[in-house]
Amino acid sequence: MNTVIYPSKRSYIRYDDNHFLLYLNEEVIEDYLPEDAEEGVEPATVYSYTGSSTDGGTLISAKVDTYEAFVSGLVRSRYSSDQVEAIILNLQSNDPERIDEFRQEMDDLNNWRAECKQIAADLLL
Repeated sequence: MNTVIYPSKRSYIRYDDNHFLLYLNEEVIEDYLPEDAEEGVEPATVYSYTGSSTDGGTLISAKVDTYEAFVSGLVRSRYSSDQVEAIILNLQSNDPERIDEFRQEMDDLNNWRAECKQIAADLLL
């Protein structure tokens, strides 16, 4: 993961026709002064973002900047369609020896989906 500091707030940018960079895990830093600041530079409020891209963003697959596309892209950044299908099918198997494990996997997926929905809503406000 990469953390990058910016002088102004960021949300998202189009990366190419099929991707967006989302700036997540925002941390507001008050009175920030870089270690290598020149004399006379005043402390400022800056914004830190952490993501998998070198610029601190998180690259997702999305063709448009809509709530639905961002939720889907964020979910897919952690779970492939094959993984989602396996989680659903495992839970339906009713294997009594592993049902707790399968329920936990589904809970984890649903918790991530809920988080993705909140992130997308926040970014697009």
